[in-house]
Amino acid sequence: MTSSPCPATSRQLRLLPLEKIALKSGAELKFHTGTSEVNATLYPLESGELRGNSTHIVQLRMKRPIVAGPGDPFILRSFSPVRTIGGGTILEPIERRLKRNRPGVAENLAMQAAAVGDDARFVEYAIRTAPAIAVSKADLARRTKTLYPRLEAIVSRLVQEKKVLALSAELYLHCATAAEAGDRLLEQLGEYHHRAPESPGMTWEQLGELFCQGASPCQKPVLEGLVRLLESDGRLVERNQRVARAEHRPTFQDRDAAHLEAIESCFRQQGFAPPNTAELAEKIKLPPAAIDKLLRILQEHQQLVAVGDGLLFHREAIERARKLLVEHIQKEGRLESVQFKYLVETTRKFALPLLDYFDRTGLLRRVGNTRYLKVRP
Repeated sequence: MTSSPCPATSRQLRLLPLEKIALKSGAELKFHTGTSEVNATLYPLESGELRGNSTHIVQLRMKRPIVAGPGDPFILRSFSPVRTIGGGTILEPIERRLKRNRPGVAENLAMQAAAVGDDARFVEYAIRTAPAIAVSKADLARRTKTLYPRLEAIVSRLVQEKKVLALSAELYLHCATAAEAGDRLLEQLGEYHHRAPESPGMTWEQLGELFCQGASPCQKPVLEGLVRLLESDGRLVERNQRVARAEHRPTFQDRDAAHLEAIESCFRQQGFAPPNTAELAEKIKLPPAAIDKLLRILQEHQQLVAVGDGLLFHREAIERARKLLVEHIQKEGRLESVQFKYLVETTRKFALPLLDYFDRTGLLRRVGNTRYLKVRP
């Protein structure tokens, strides 16, 4: 059970077959549930007046906190004359006021009304309508007012029946929600491929920012679970930490392909003294902005590797430097920083950032100006 200041609750109300019952939005009534008695304001979630001998879904806003939960019975009394006019079942405490004209409200309430009274159906409903796409076991227990042993049994059965996905031991996603979210994710990826046909796909960070933008909060395990699900269906692939639709193949304009080849050739030739944007712009006769775009494409395809401060090396140079480092330290036991520029035949401008890169990526362990192998290659 929960209590909150002036909570609103959605309820299935049955009015008694009494004459002269005609309730309008904003009617003040006396609400009773359990040992609680409190004044409340009624808001019908259907158009028109509420008359006797009829059933309705309504929302009641309490004048003070109460303790109530899904499935609890209640009765309503009028103030003048003082008499019982109806009663029903609490569907769910809700902090906000529902707007009956909002799309999906009526359908959701009908689904909720059908589920209340059956704890298994209500748990499934709560997973299906989780605000953050997926729901934790703790939040599920609070919302459904279900004790843990019973909750675990219900969720376990829902997972076995393939109605619910267990993203972890504590996080659940309804299969229908997963299907909808997966379709949205594929649609967003398709739009990205259309905008950037040369890209191999989106990074996880880009995907997370795009997928959760303007939507309900999205937890990292939810996104990972959706990607794995779409991978298993053959609709999505992940290559080199980039995610793409399965049918996507990077495409380049002929002119871009020629420029990419020319830039990559420059990096290969210059090895451990790679060119910068200005040098490439002069050599290839393209504006710096166009060079930067092509450099980004080569990074996305992992032909170029950023080692820090805007400095790029060809992947072959990175592998060659790695091999030289490993061979030297295995032979000598360590490497002094000043030695590295002679090892790769370059200047401090390029050697020190490259050493720092190998520190960050876990190859080297630094003690002062001395490097040791951190892991066995």
